[in-house]
Amino acid sequence: MSQEKTHRDSDNISTMNIDHFNGHVGSHFQIKVSDDMTCTMTLVEVRPGKVRPKQKFPLPDGTTGETREQPFTLFFEGEDGAPIAQNSYHCTHATLGSGTVFISPHSRTKGEDAKHPNCHDHSMNVIYQAVFS
Repeated sequence: MSQEKTHRDSDNISTMNIDHFNGHVGSHFQIKVSDDMTCTMTLVEVRPGKVRPKQKFPLPDGTTGETREQPFTLFFEGEDGAPIAQNSYHCTHATLGSGTVFISPHSRTKGEDAKHPNCHDHSMNVIYQAVFS
């Protein structure tokens, strides 16, 4: 069994580390926006954060969580049109599997059909970020 398959069986996207995503820039993720709506986002960048000691923190359910030693941010380019709201979404990738990820709009980039590249234009693509801290 391949290492990727093992990770897919034992982990979900929300628990993976930066190395899982580095080889998937340019690949597509399906984001479930609602029960009847899914959008496709393309992973355009994986950006490492500063390495730091792990820290424990309390969770609402009474358990304890731990920060990542190597935080990172994923940047996705969304489809043309208005952005989806900042929220937690179920994401699926053909190789990595699925999981819940908190995604927020980050910026816009000129889409091929943008009429006014310097102002709000629904033909501009939205760049989203998912921070793994």
